[in-house]
Amino acid sequence: MNSFYLDSSAIIKRVRDEEHSAALVDRLRSLSKSGHATITSALTWVEVERSLRSIVARAGALDTYPLDDAVATATIDIGIVRITAPVLAAARWIGPPILRSLDAIHLASAVLGGASVFITYDQRLAEAARSVKLAVESPM
Repeated sequence: MNSFYLDSSAIIKRVRDEEHSAALVDRLRSLSKSGHATITSALTWVEVERSLRSIVARAGALDTYPLDDAVATATIDIGIVRITAPVLAAARWIGPPILRSLDAIHLASAVLGGASVFITYDQRLAEAARSVKLAVESPM
C-alpha cells in the first residue's frame, strides 16, 4: 500500500477555503476510500496551529474562534510521524543544501515514514521531494 505524506501547506487547506482546497479534499477522500494511508510530521501540528492562530488573530477573532477544533479537523485521520533522532539525523543531510530546516524535517519524516507520494503546495519543498525520488502531487 502506498503512503501519502501531507505537508502543512496541504493540511491547512482542509480547514481554510483557499485556492485548490476542494481539489485536495476530493483527493484525500479518494485516497481514504481506496485504503491509502496518509501521514505527516508531528511538526505539522505546530505549523498548522501557528498559521491558524495568526490568521484568526489578524481577523480579531482569537477569543471566539474554535482553534482546537480546526486543528483537530485539519489533522483527522492522518498518521503522525514522530520527530525522532533518526528523523533529525536525516533532516541534516536530506535534499538540496538550500532546503530550510523545517522543510528538511518534513522531507525526512516522509522518507522515514515510508511515503511514496508527497502532497504539497510549496514549490521549493516539491522540488526537494522530487530530488529524493518521491512522487509529488498538488491537487488542483
